[in-house]
Amino acid sequence: AAGENAVSRSALESALARGHPVVALEFRLPGAHSVRVDDAEGGRLAGACLSPRVREAVVFRGRDQGRRGDARVRGFKEALGRGPGRVSEVTVPEAGFEAGLSAGRGLRRSRRGRLGLFSAWGDLVALGLLQALKARGWSLGRDVLVVGYDDLRFLPYQSPGLTTVHQPLTELGLQAASLAAEVLSRPEGPAREIVLKPTLARRDTA
Repeated sequence: AAGENAVSRSALESALARGHPVVALEFRLPGAHSVRVDDAEGGRLAGACLSPRVREAVVFRGRDQGRRGDARVRGFKEALGRGPGRVSEVTVPEAGFEAGLSAGRGLRRSRRGRLGLFSAWGDLVALGLLQALKARGWSLGRDVLVVGYDDLRFLPYQSPGLTTVHQPLTELGLQAASLAAEVLSRPEGPAREIVLKPTLARRDTA
């Protein structure tokens, strides 16, 4: 089962209680097998990309993003802590372009130099930020650097190219299917957790 919410978690816990093997995708559930991407590492990649080049940073997270958002923000702050950056958080209501536009319209320029922005809730928010800041006359590179999250398929074809954290979603699905088949054939044994590493897709915006 993919994604953590109250409905899926309750259903999976019920299945576990009845003795059925469960493979959770992208979240942890006690007693269940799981396959997920290391969200904290994704945040660290974004922070390490910005840390040497910004004096101040803002991370945008989702209102209902849960533990995965917590991990991304934590990793980002850890990486920025090793550099000169100071991090503030902004909560956005949804993982969409309009949410990024709205957040970008309210941003203030940093008085300390170049500002780093990290959208921990996806590339669409980051693209909205870029559009809003461009309309306000901000200069990419001089005033601001931007990093997104997910690496949506169309990003290599848009300009400027968005630097983003790439999630290995194809591998995630393959690993989950393989683990599910293995669990069904041999249901006994302790729960297994497979954690995949994200990578940084470096393009024009950072």
